[in-house]
Amino acid sequence: MNVRYVQFHSKPFGLIVVLVNFCQEESNVYNVLVVDDKEVFCRKISRMPYFKANTEKFSIKFMAQNGLEALELLEKEQIDIVLTDIRMPIIDGIELIKTIKSKQLCKCTILLSEYSEFAYAKQGLINGAFDYMVKPVSNENLQDTFERAYDFLNDLNKTSNPIFEDAEALADFLLDNNPKAYEVLGMLIVHMNNQESTIDEMVTLVKSVLERIHQLVINKREFISDYVPVKFICTLKYNPDNQEELFGILRKRIELLYDELALYYIKAQSFLIRSICNYILLNIEKDVSQQQIAKMFYVNKKYLSTLFKKEMGIHFVDYVTNLKMARARMLISYSDDKIYEIAVKLGYSDTAYFSKIFKKVVAVPPSSFNWEDYILQNY
Repeated sequence: MNVRYVQFHSKPFGLIVVLVNFCQEESNVYNVLVVDDKEVFCRKISRMPYFKANTEKFSIKFMAQNGLEALELLEKEQIDIVLTDIRMPIIDGIELIKTIKSKQLCKCTILLSEYSEFAYAKQGLINGAFDYMVKPVSNENLQDTFERAYDFLNDLNKTSNPIFEDAEALADFLLDNNPKAYEVLGMLIVHMNNQESTIDEMVTLVKSVLERIHQLVINKREFISDYVPVKFICTLKYNPDNQEELFGILRKRIELLYDELALYYIKAQSFLIRSICNYILLNIEKDVSQQQIAKMFYVNKKYLSTLFKKEMGIHFVDYVTNLKMARARMLISYSDDKIYEIAVKLGYSDTAYFSKIFKKVVAVPPSSFNWEDYILQNY
C-alpha cells in the first residue's frame, strides 16, 4: 500500500492532478476513462508500456473528446479513474472534476494541463486534488502515479476497518471543534499499534489515514481550502525511522488541524448569525464590513455587533480580521500575488497597515511567512 503526495516536477510541460473520492470497488481492476479533444493523445496513453504490463490493475475501456461526453459515460458506466485534459471544448477539465466530485461519479480524477496553465491546475487542488506531475506523461511518472493510486484505492475499499472509521470520526470532531477529537486520536493510534506491520507499512497506513482526513474535511467544508493548507498538513514529506516518531508527527498534525479549524466552526445558534458567518467565509475577498453586512441582512449595525459577540464569543471586526489574515496566509504561500496586491484584494488600501495587522495576528510579518515552512519547522 502506498499513498500519493504533492510533487513539484521541473519539466516545463504540464501538470497532472489526481483527485480521489471515496467509494467501494469489489474488483482490483480499475476502469480508466481518458478524456482529451485529441484522439491521438488518448490512444497514445492507452498504448503506454505501463498499462500494457498491468492489465490486472487497470483497463482503459473508455475514451471521450470533451467533458460532456465524459459525463455521459460516467452516468451509465462503471468508471474508477478519469484522466482528463484541462483545455477542452464544451466542458473543460476543471468543470468536469467539479461535477465528478459533487456527484461522486468515480473514485479518482487525474487532470492534465500545460505548465503555462498552472493557475488552472491549482483549481484542481482547490477542488480536492491529490497529486500532480508533468505533461507530456513519461512512462516512469505514469507508473509512479498509478501504482500509488492503485494501492491507495485498494486500501480505501477495505470495509469495516476500525482505523478508517476512527479517521472519519476524527474528521467530524475536528470540524465541530470538539475536544473528543483527541480521545478518538488516541483510539486511532491504539488500533494502528495493534497492526502487525513493518515501519514502512505503518508509514503508508498513517499516510492513508491523513489523506482520508484531508478528503473528508475538504468534502464537508470545501471553503476551508481557501484558508488552511489541509492537504499539506495531511502529507508526510519524509518517512520517520521509528513508530514513536511517526505517531508523534501524526499527533502534532492533528493538533495543528484542531487549532486551525476552530476558526471555521460556527457555534452560533441564531440562524441570522450562522447565515452571516457562512456568507463571510465564502466571500472574504469582498466587502464584508460590519456596515455592509448589516445592510445586506437588514439588521441594525449595533444589534448585529451585540448579537454576534453573544453568539460567536468574538467581536465581529475581530472575526473578519482573523479570516482575512488566514486568507492572506494562503495567498502569500500559494499565489504569485505581491504583498500590496494581497492587501488590496482583502480590502486594505494601506499596505503598511495590512502588514501591521498581519504581524499582530500571525506573529510574523507577511514577507516572512510561508505555510509549508511553518508546518515543517513546527509540526
